[in-house]
Amino acid sequence: MNQSSAFARAAAAFCVAAVTTGCGGSPDGLKFAPVSGTVTVNGGPAVGVTVLFKPKPTDDSMISGTTSRGVTDESGKYTLRVTAGNPRPVAVVGEHEVLLTGRELFNEEDLKTTLEEGIEVTKVIFDDNQKSHSFTVPPGGTSEADFTIDGVEMAP
Repeated sequence: MNQSSAFARAAAAFCVAAVTTGCGGSPDGLKFAPVSGTVTVNGGPAVGVTVLFKPKPTDDSMISGTTSRGVTDESGKYTLRVTAGNPRPVAVVGEHEVLLTGRELFNEEDLKTTLEEGIEVTKVIFDDNQKSHSFTVPPGGTSEADFTIDGVEMAP
């Protein structure tokens, strides 16, 4: 077999793999889609809140896929990025448990050190009932994965 024939076969194999998995898929059959949204607390934007999407396993597969994570900006907006492998801005298509976390994750010593270093930390403090949510990522993705929580404690 000559080099051009080997190259042609390798290129064909690559194209088959690309078509099979697509831009939004993976070799294990999981599909991915872009997800963004807004988190509001007590009627205003939730700044610096971590949003974690954890895929739920389906009846068809024990593989649920990698988590995706985002952090809200000054306007409460976030964009998810997968947390494993190539950190592209997507999440697994399907049902997710969504965890919202704020300042409650810091222990007092770490929080004090972080604030003394001039690093901003979210003022949002969620209780256990406010952290966990559900969301289904549609095949085409969404920019409306929004969460509104009232009665949230805010740090001074």
